[in-house]
Amino acid sequence: MIRFSRDIHANTKTTDDSNKASTLSAITSDTPSPDEEDDLCHVPSLPSDDQQPGNDTHHHHYQSEEEEAEEDANDGDEQDSNTAPICECGRQLDSGWKCSHCRRQCPICNRSLSIDAEEYCERCFRLCTYHGLFSIAFGSIECQQCKND
Repeated sequence: MIRFSRDIHANTKTTDDSNKASTLSAITSDTPSPDEEDDLCHVPSLPSDDQQPGNDTHHHHYQSEEEEAEEDANDGDEQDSNTAPICECGRQLDSGWKCSHCRRQCPICNRSLSIDAEEYCERCFRLCTYHGLFSIAFGSIECQQCKND
């Protein structure tokens, strides 16, 4: 807020108000205020990488593109083996979460299932309380035997 003095010079701002105005203009403009200019003059400059003591720019080790590509390929192999899913039996699972030792696949969609005889693929089969498992692969979600009875 700008206050005006009540003397003969009614249109002049007080000294305090002019400082506020210059501060406001410094905030809203791209040019630094006189206070900021003083601060900028006293900022120590940091030496560039070339000016660091003991930094010899002629002895850098640069890798060829082939070496970098080889390292990238090796990194990918390590990452794949570290993040590969492990089966409950401790063996690494194949693609599709297959483990030939302790898992079986759904005969219709090849979804990986445990060896447990009571487990079935809910995508492809339903369990009828009277007739057991029936396939829903062909669009029928009702037990055909119950429907025929």
